[in-house]
Amino acid sequence: MVYDLDTTLSFPCTLANYASEALREDTLLKSQYHRFFRVVSGEEFLCSFASDRSHMKKADGSWMEPSPAYACIQSQESTNNLNTFICMEHNTGHGWILNLTEFLNHFC
Repeated sequence: MVYDLDTTLSFPCTLANYASEALREDTLLKSQYHRFFRVVSGEEFLCSFASDRSHMKKADGSWMEPSPAYACIQSQESTNNLNTFICMEHNTGHGWILNLTEFLNHFC
């Protein structure tokens, strides 16, 4: 099931419906815009993800918006590894990278 508040699709909706109505096909896009997905198990994500919120600050160090009142998320291995989760290079970071077709073949 997909829970996406940024579409007008039913909430939740099936991945097959979401893929056909929201993601559509990469063939409609130039190759440099083809989508990739970093797939990480929930357990691995909860044990490894960390963010010091530096992505929420301006160049001068001030906040773009007020920061959350709760503490930053840290793991035993890091205080900030957000970029390794965003990176779409194979053999880097946690989990594995799938293109749109691989992602849909695996999960639909």
